[in-house]
Amino acid sequence: ARAAARLAGFDPSAYEYDTVIYTGTPGSFSGQAALGAKGCWLKTISVPVACHEYGHNFGLMHANAWFTGNGTIRS
Repeated sequence: ARAAARLAGFDPSAYEYDTVIYTGTPGSFSGQAALGAKGCWLKTISVPVACHEYGHNFGLMHANAWFTGNGTIRS
């Protein structure tokens, strides 16, 4: 996608983030993103999915776990 952007006259390095929207590939996910870096792939045009994946670009992990320093509910 970045090579195609270059051919179309866009310089991917001039952008802080980029997104590719595509369909038709196998897998049971709606999107993927690089953690703490540019690169987001969306299989669906959905604001909630895009926000979720962009959160990964910003360095956020999934919020389904809580890890404390000493194994108790108090950190």
